[in-house]
Amino acid sequence: MIKETTVSWLEIPYITLTFCLRFLKPSEVPEQKVSALRGGLGEMLLRKNCVADRNCDECRFQDSCIVWNAFYTPMRFKPAYMTGKESLGYLIECDNQETDMDPRHGFVFRLKLFGRNIALFSQYLDAFWQLGQAGIGKDHARFEIAAVLSEDESMILDENQIHMENFRIRTVGDYISQRKWELGIGRGCGREEKHVCRINFLTPLALRKDRIDLYDFDADAIWRAVHRKIQMMSCFDENPVELEKPLVWPRMLESHIARSGIRRYSNTHKSKMELKGIRGVVVMEDITEERLEELLAGELFHIGRNNSFDFGRYLIEREK
Repeated sequence: MIKETTVSWLEIPYITLTFCLRFLKPSEVPEQKVSALRGGLGEMLLRKNCVADRNCDECRFQDSCIVWNAFYTPMRFKPAYMTGKESLGYLIECDNQETDMDPRHGFVFRLKLFGRNIALFSQYLDAFWQLGQAGIGKDHARFEIAAVLSEDESMILDENQIHMENFRIRTVGDYISQRKWELGIGRGCGREEKHVCRINFLTPLALRKDRIDLYDFDADAIWRAVHRKIQMMSCFDENPVELEKPLVWPRMLESHIARSGIRRYSNTHKSKMELKGIRGVVVMEDITEERLEELLAGELFHIGRNNSFDFGRYLIEREK
């Protein structure tokens, strides 16, 4: 039964881990690193853990399989609009688009773990270590994990030493409180006070409306995507909620848009694919504190499709 309260989704646990990579020799790496890291993560998990024939859908060991739990999304509660197997338990984020890596240097990426996937941290860490030995990209560029940092930049992995005392789990409510403080919204603000916010889409946003792909920003579609993602994450956390929908969504004042996307090779389909979306900036007004908190949760979760390829990531600024 779906609960009519928003309290539980604020308690969804998460952790953000920053991986610092160091390459062993001059290397060429893909520009779209999240796709390479995601594909490599899945392959390494399968190599070490698959005891059948990689046919996950028909595997009798699916419920207890590390690969199925770490890479896909087994859910007891699942909204009807969720049709794919894209995982809700982890996200990979990377801002680096350089293709040439110097020896002893590299790039950083962030791994976000949610809910029960947090307890699988050692599996993700081991898989990325194995990926470093195998290499990424067409030239199999090899790397080592120089460090793993927590959200407050405490050291969790320093060379070969793990410091689990710095592995600090937070909640979505913690994240929202911190971001509201950063935006200058304190306790003195009333719940009905309205704000004007700039939403900067840092990675492609892939949304549909009436089953049609959108290539323009649509305020209603963005807000519905935020609500859907919160509901999906609450279902993943096995504490499903249904957010109350307002009669009128916050209004879009202006937008600046550019088409965007990534090209990748799919091992599943054995072919090249293009994932499309839009990037840019949206300015919205009449955002109550309740709507702002939902929007900040979407900032943490990402919205729209293809989130496992770092789509739908945005950052909010408060307009003065």
